Amino acid sequence: MGSIEVKRAEIQKKFDASLVAAVEFELEGSIAHAGGELNGLSVKFSTEDCLLTLRAQMPAGPMISFVGGATLADCFRRAVNEAYQDKLNWRDDQYFRG
Repeated sequence: MGSIEVKRAEIQKKFDASLVAAVEFELEGSIAHAGGELNGLSVKFSTEDCLLTLRAQMPAGPMISFVGGATLADCFRRAVNEAYQDKLNWRDDQYFRG
């Protein structure tokens, strides 16, 4: 493997680790701090934008929140920041199947 491939693999490994940390510790922890439990998330993205959908069991019942961003990284960064500041806009999850 050439030096470019090695460097790319190192960058990807760091990105993967930071993404896992953002979801498992920061995002999940911030939702737990608000009294909820992260049940799932999904991501839709294109070359133009990204939408992150969060599903959580909150004290008021199953809830859903949407966070948009320009890129995948931007979406997660915004979600973590909004969750940390308790600014996620939660609404009833009409499609919850529990």
